[in-house]
Amino acid sequence: MLIEAVVFDLDGTLINSVHLHAKSWIKSFEAHGFRDVDEAYVESLVGLPGIEIVRIVLGEPGLKTYSSIRRLKNEIYLNYIDELNVYSGVYEVLNSLINMGLKLGIASSTPQRVLDKVLEHLNLKGFFKVVVAGDTVLRGKPDPEIYIKAFNGLEVNPGNGVIVGDTVYDIIPAKIIGSYSILVTHGRDINIDVEPNFKIVDITEVVDVVRKLIA
Repeated sequence: MLIEAVVFDLDGTLINSVHLHAKSWIKSFEAHGFRDVDEAYVESLVGLPGIEIVRIVLGEPGLKTYSSIRRLKNEIYLNYIDELNVYSGVYEVLNSLINMGLKLGIASSTPQRVLDKVLEHLNLKGFFKVVVAGDTVLRGKPDPEIYIKAFNGLEVNPGNGVIVGDTVYDIIPAKIIGSYSILVTHGRDINIDVEPNFKIVDITEVVDVVRKLIA
């Protein structure tokens, strides 16, 4: 089977950051007067574009309010940058895939400015030929645009690619564009309506799954 590329989601997939995104949203909501928002609920939404998270939680607060909430959230999140860490085995997985001759990409809902700082801080940037941020596409996840853009940048047909993510927002676009999908749970109880091609507990299992696809 011809597999040429693997495109990863970032938050909750390669790095343990979902709780920090949720905490940052909550602090920003509170600073704007929205005090009774459930953090666990917000955590379940991480992976969607920021504007969708705000709409789901607050309804339609208006563009000015949304922009202010998002801007403050990003600043708060960057204050947590020293608390971010990659999941165990991530660097080894990325090196193994590259040694197998595969092209690697990132497709993240995180804005470019924040994404670049996080990848730099965690020494991840050099592994990826293409990095697509949420604010560089018109339609965010689960629309497939961000993954299509990543595969286009890698010059790979999506049908010859694998998408690795931790939420339904990654599995849906994989189904739409015909990529193989791997859902990584990191031990969490994740039940989604759309079945991935593969469901794994640990990120290190990605290498064996891709080897099976190539064989």
